Amino acid sequence: RVLVPVLHAQAALQNLDLSYNDMGPPGVCALVDGLTNEEHVGFVRLDLSKNTLGTQGANALFPLLRRSAATLRYVGLELNGLGQQHAAMVNCQVPGAHVQVLEHY
Repeated sequence: RVLVPVLHAQAALQNLDLSYNDMGPPGVCALVDGLTNEEHVGFVRLDLSKNTLGTQGANALFPLLRRSAATLRYVGLELNGLGQQHAAMVNCQVPGAHVQVLEHY
C-alpha cells in the first residue's frame, strides 16, 4: 500500500523488481488494485520472484499483465510455488514475454 503512491509518481517506470519481499497474495492484490487503473502502466520487466504468491497471487496478476502486454518482455515468478501451468497461463496474457517460474535455487 505504501509503494503504490510512489509508483504513481513514476509515470515512465519500465522495470519493477519487487523480488524477495514476501508480499504474498494480499500484497500482490494491493499492487494490482493500485496500478490497474493507471494509464501509464507499461512495464518492460516485472520481477516478483520469491514473494510467496501461490496460485491466488499469480491469478491476481492477470489484469496488470494484460495492461502491460504491449510492452512487457520479462515476467519473473521464480520461487513462488508455481509451475509450468502458470507459466503457460501468464504467456497467454503476455504472449511476447519471457516467463520464469523456476522453483529451484
